[in-house]
Amino acid sequence: MTDDEKAFFENMLTQVNTKMADLLDAITLVRDDVTNTKGHVVYVMEDSLTLGRRISRLEDEMRQRRSGP
Repeated sequence: MTDDEKAFFENMLTQVNTKMADLLDAITLVRDDVTNTKGHVVYVMEDSLTLGRRISRLEDEMRQRRSGP
């Protein structure tokens, strides 16, 4: 292999490694975003469930008061 061919392949290898590192960084960022989003969704769902239970409790209390002692 000539020096020119070696230089060409080393240059190509450097470019491929750089692109691979960029892709891995992008994938890591997307994974982190998905993880954060899942955390927020769980938090919102828990709040919704808590609110739903409170509303149900209030509705039960109103029914009991309407039906009398």
